[in-house]
Amino acid sequence: EAATQRTVQRARRREIRTESRAARRKARDEARPAGGVPPLSGQELVLVVGIVLAAAVVSTLGLLSSYTALETKAATWGWDWPWLLPVGIDVAIPAFTGANLILIRMGMELRWIRWVPRALTAVTVYLNWQASSTPGGRIGHAALTLLWVIFSEIASHVYGTRIGAVTGKKRMETVRRSRWILAPIPTARLRRRMILWEITSYQQALTRLQEETYMRAQLKEDFGLLWRWKAPLDKRMALKLGEAPAALADTLTPEDTLTVERAEESEHARPDMSALTDEETRGERERPALTSGAHEGERATDNDDAHRADGALTRSESDALTERRHARIRLLYTELGRRPEWKEIRDALTDAKLSDSPVSRPTAQRLRAQVEEATPGA
Repeated sequence: EAATQRTVQRARRREIRTESRAARRKARDEARPAGGVPPLSGQELVLVVGIVLAAAVVSTLGLLSSYTALETKAATWGWDWPWLLPVGIDVAIPAFTGANLILIRMGMELRWIRWVPRALTAVTVYLNWQASSTPGGRIGHAALTLLWVIFSEIASHVYGTRIGAVTGKKRMETVRRSRWILAPIPTARLRRRMILWEITSYQQALTRLQEETYMRAQLKEDFGLLWRWKAPLDKRMALKLGEAPAALADTLTPEDTLTVERAEESEHARPDMSALTDEETRGERERPALTSGAHEGERATDNDDAHRADGALTRSESDALTERRHARIRLLYTELGRRPEWKEIRDALTDAKLSDSPVSRPTAQRLRAQVEEATPGA
């Protein structure tokens, strides 16, 4: 009877542990936004362990090869302690790489430090190349040395990505090689825009480029080839602000500068620029019109301004409304299992009674960007 009780207790403990692991796994899955990277499975973890072990073995071989070659070469050069050369160079590469990552993690980044391991890599490859007199020997020594350097760089990349996830700092996405080949000059301008305005998303940069192209074409149609001089200041400034990131738009408050106001979209209106106004909108204040799809029906009228001024919410109420909108958009990620389009966000907010009228495209895109920024991996 006692043995039976112990067996039952062990089975119960195993069941509790299994249920606890399942609950934690479910909680992680629910907390992870749609489109995020799923956790590694058991088989994938075993594969990762095998890769790490193989990388450690190969890196050790490369380190030993470099050490032996450089020590022998340093002895022929008359070094009293020839082992100092390989140890000093090969160990300094991961040391400076790790120091750079730690400084980034602590918020004390030194940009020039990242070039130290790169320079040391070039030095150790050159010395290993010179350590042999035959072409085959030179290639072999250089290749084994590069294995050690490459795997140390992979490890630093993994930890650097982890630092970005912890600190919220996003890496700037690269542009497709095919786009560089097909359209090198426009692609260079696109990349320049991403760097100048700190646009980390390649898709977001493409969207803004399309919107600016449409806005520029609209100005040419309305004012001719001399639109840069004939177009009103508000429209030219709207085009200029179309190149600014959302973070800059958020700083343009009615108290300190003019804002480019974008009212709600009209389905059958003729395309035009949005108007400048310094009044707050109903509910949540719309951000400056950073897109080119503004319509005549979106132009804020005096009556609309008065209506918004009378019905404007306080800052705390506006923040609460924004938080409810963010929560609804996060739920929409889970429901769709993918990144929602701006029209889907507009419909979801309207159905949830979180907007008196359908929100405009830039507002939906801005809310989506805020949710993704607050929840890495969205």
